[in-house]
Amino acid sequence: MTIAALRALLDAEQPHVLRHHAPWIPHTAAKRQEKTMAPSYSVATAQAPQNLEPEALGLGPLLTWAAAHPDKAVQDLAEQARDSITALRRRHKADTELAALDSEEAKLEQRLAELRGRKAELLPKRKGKAASRDYDPKEVRAWARANGYDVPDRGQIPKAVLADWRDRDDHRAG
Repeated sequence: MTIAALRALLDAEQPHVLRHHAPWIPHTAAKRQEKTMAPSYSVATAQAPQNLEPEALGLGPLLTWAAAHPDKAVQDLAEQARDSITALRRRHKADTELAALDSEEAKLEQRLAELRGRKAELLPKRKGKAASRDYDPKEVRAWARANGYDVPDRGQIPKAVLADWRDRDDHRAG
């Protein structure tokens, strides 16, 4: 809608320029504008700069000219263009800020990785995983219950029970 509004604004202002330079752009808006324009309209009435070619007229002067234009449709197009430009400026500002935040975030992540690496160098070395069991907890619990020991269904097996299980005659033979 924004591009269409700007095209319509330019088409309403100078329809012959668009037909000459951009023949692929539909000119229905220009035809609609020509029908609704008051017969007393002139460029001098709207106070457009006389010495500039339409292509050389900057956006600010063009919007000022359109806002002061006697045709309400041209004024509306100027307002739509201003709103579109404001939205584009906000989006540009947000995108610029997002890019800066992404860059800063990447730098911080890199620094965090460096700090974690240094911390790992300074911490005492771990011996690795806990020593693997030399027994099957289910087997030890079954043996303990069969031999009158009271052992929990889950969790750590008491050290005394493990010691007795290891000392049994059939364990050493097996």
